[in-house]
Amino acid sequence: MNNLDESQFADIAGDTDWFSQRYAAIEKTPRITVQTRGNAATMNSAAVAALDNPDTIQLGYSHKHRAIVIRKCEPGLKGAYPLRYISTRAGTRIFAFRAFATQNDIPVGEIKAFSGHAYDGVLIFPLNQEGDEAAGNDDQHTGV
Repeated sequence: MNNLDESQFADIAGDTDWFSQRYAAIEKTPRITVQTRGNAATMNSAAVAALDNPDTIQLGYSHKHRAIVIRKCEPGLKGAYPLRYISTRAGTRIFAFRAFATQNDIPVGEIKAFSGHAYDGVLIFPLNQEGDEAAGNDDQHTGV
């Protein structure tokens, strides 16, 4: 029936990694997705985890490298953006983006997703890379 024999069972039982979470992260790479009109952006569960599950974030922009930089911050910090759950199960969060996009001449008009890198407590999302078109209906994310 299978390719295992009884002598391998003890080895398998001793070498098992037990899953300790209720769900698995769909992605391991931090990503943000800018919605069509630029009113909001979403952060996937890998990005949220990389920032140690923040309630608020601070957005920064590197003009020299054309990169969005995000870090965890205290809620009272001037310019702090609150993260709201889209789905508590998936861990995806949404945050306001329009003013930041306008301030930094970040083009909007179609849904774009950007992969990022965690470095020294911040997430870096280069805009020089071609953003992936992302599927979805951004109309569901109004009210931010």
